[in-house]
Amino acid sequence: AIAEKNTAIEKAEDAKKEKKQLNLYYPKDNDEDAGNDELITYATLLLPFRETNPVVNDVFKQLLSSSDKRLKYNTVYLFMQHKVPVPDTMLAYFAKMDDYRYELFNDMRTTKMIDKFPAAYRNQLDVSRSKLFTSSYSNKPDSLVFIDSLPAPLKNKKGYVFFYKY
Repeated sequence: AIAEKNTAIEKAEDAKKEKKQLNLYYPKDNDEDAGNDELITYATLLLPFRETNPVVNDVFKQLLSSSDKRLKYNTVYLFMQHKVPVPDTMLAYFAKMDDYRYELFNDMRTTKMIDKFPAAYRNQLDVSRSKLFTSSYSNKPDSLVFIDSLPAPLKNKKGYVFFYKY
């Protein structure tokens, strides 16, 4: 928590010093949260003691209330892997974000918890939109507009191809 606050202070000081970005489409600052692999490793080790030691629950509450979205998501994924109940608010929080929706959908499918994926975002349009935002392109699109979907049968399966403009 202290490291996060120090990082936030440093970013605020840097923002005061720097001038506004000239290029709105490719901002210099990458707003992506980095996560913390060491904390997730410790969380994995502490997880079995969650029920016997109340202090461990406090640690997990701090991880889930972190300002680092990647750290929060990794904690939620750790809970899903070990069949620990995940707060619905956390699932809705990540399903709402284009950057995390596709990853959450896939992780919930692999952990066989897909039935708990928020219904409001469980449609092909939202999931495909999220997949485009999380693809491996060097620059993420700043906006994405749905154009149309067309049926696309492949062998014995029926599906749709979605077209977007960005």
